[in-house]
Amino acid sequence: MPLLDAAALPEGIPVPVPEGGHVDDSLSVFEGQSFVVEYPGSMFDPIARHYDAWFASEGIAVPAEFPADGTRLWRPEVRGTAVQLELYPLDGGMIRLFITWP
Repeated sequence: MPLLDAAALPEGIPVPVPEGGHVDDSLSVFEGQSFVVEYPGSMFDPIARHYDAWFASEGIAVPAEFPADGTRLWRPEVRGTAVQLELYPLDGGMIRLFITWP
């Protein structure tokens, strides 16, 4: 799966970000950094597979969590950095990838 252009990514983001979405800079977190991309709903499974494969290729053991609301949640440690990725549906047939790190 192709990745977003490096120019669109914040400095220090610890995971690759698939392309095909729209960067949303209107959301933020209280502590740490965040990066948000919205995608068409049809990309939910391909993005989930992308991260499962990427973590496996990096040797990062991270079980995906499946909260009841349809969200995919990963909480790995990537090269010493705690990262949280949330992939969840939005109204209107879109999905959001929300990545936070210190």
